Amino acid sequence: MTPPLFSAQELQQVFNVPIAQDVFAVAIDSRFVKPGTLFFALRGDHRDGHEFIERAIAAGATLVIAEHPAKGAVVVKDPYAALLDLARYARERYQGAVIGITGSVGKTGTREALKTVLKSTGLVHSSEKSFNNRWGVPLTLANLPQDAAYSLIEMGTNHFGEIRDLSMLVRSNGVVITSIGAGHTAFLDSLSGVAHAKMEIFDGLEPNGWAVFPSDSPYAQMMQERAHSHDAQIFMFGTHPSAMVRLCHWDLNARSSRIEVQINGQSYLYTVPIPGEHWVLNSTCLLAVASALGLSLEEIYQQMQNILPLDGRGTIHRTCLSGKREVCLLDEAFNANPTSMRAAIMLLGLQVPENGARTIAVLGDMGELGDASLQYHQDLAATLGKNVINRVFCCGPMMKNLYDILPEERRGTWSENSQELCLPLEEELKAGDVVLIKGSHSMHMEYILRFLKERT
Repeated sequence: MTPPLFSAQELQQVFNVPIAQDVFAVAIDSRFVKPGTLFFALRGDHRDGHEFIERAIAAGATLVIAEHPAKGAVVVKDPYAALLDLARYARERYQGAVIGITGSVGKTGTREALKTVLKSTGLVHSSEKSFNNRWGVPLTLANLPQDAAYSLIEMGTNHFGEIRDLSMLVRSNGVVITSIGAGHTAFLDSLSGVAHAKMEIFDGLEPNGWAVFPSDSPYAQMMQERAHSHDAQIFMFGTHPSAMVRLCHWDLNARSSRIEVQINGQSYLYTVPIPGEHWVLNSTCLLAVASALGLSLEEIYQQMQNILPLDGRGTIHRTCLSGKREVCLLDEAFNANPTSMRAAIMLLGLQVPENGARTIAVLGDMGELGDASLQYHQDLAATLGKNVINRVFCCGPMMKNLYDILPEERRGTWSENSQELCLPLEEELKAGDVVLIKGSHSMHMEYILRFLKERT
């Protein structure tokens, strides 16, 4: 029989109220409730969890924490504070390694890749989806099983102080900063502001901890100083000679990359089964983490062959449109900032369509870039030109600025939103075309992906 996540005695100790039931999972969204779940009725920015208590109980919740009386609920003064208390308790009793992960791009992909390569060494607990904010991080900790060997906890931010609070809750044994790039600069002022916000993850680092970050970042020295101030052991990755995992050479193709690195003066060759230069660098980050954990690098190389792209972050779909037009869709629809947009365009440029087919970029606005937004959008023209992208379709008011400066022969269609772009895009596609779909979450680029997949 599966042991409970928390016993009734533990819950009573945490909440200081009578509790009679063990629980096997924790949820803050009634859609994820299953039998044996503890459901927290939280007041969010848009919805109040108290509205979903009956739905949670119908789905099998055995315990509900709420701030006012309801059927089947245990009443506390502040359900969110109670969730934090449970997260702290789960972290306090945990004896495995907690790895905190942040960065401008690559957080979720690196987290999931780490989950894959660490599976052979023990049970791996991880954040779900992109649960990396003030609700998602404590929820992840609250679901941390005692017998996991590793817990991978993603932390995101768009305001100063947010990662500091999360990192103090998580108390990582090691931290990973995947990159520093333009993202949320509307709130974080500048790239330097982004760097300072990401480096807040060091503030919750446990004694004798370690830090992994890119050697090629212009903020590498700043990150080193911050890590040293917390007495952390440093494991850098990248092309710079100072990198512990030094990237020496790589060969890119449309489906994978062949990579050579040096670690402590010894050369290693391996293959990553996901295309794109960004995954070359991600793989060196994985090796740096493995080194920090003292794991066998040979085992990690083998496990890398099992890495798969995530939905919305590089998944490849093939679909047949009307008229027997089979096209290839590169699904990068989840989100976008300047760094990830350039990486996706470069990935599209690696594709080699046959029989006169084309590479087509479908790009939506990149959000939260502040005063520099116009320039960041227009700067994509150079990346599109260098990678010989044949046609570019754009949607959103900021992408109009890119569309207007593209050579006329490369312009597809511009529209105000993703829904309006669907039909003109579908009408122009030809058999064999390779289509990149990418934009910020607010642009709902998944509408275009779904529309094309349903046009069979």
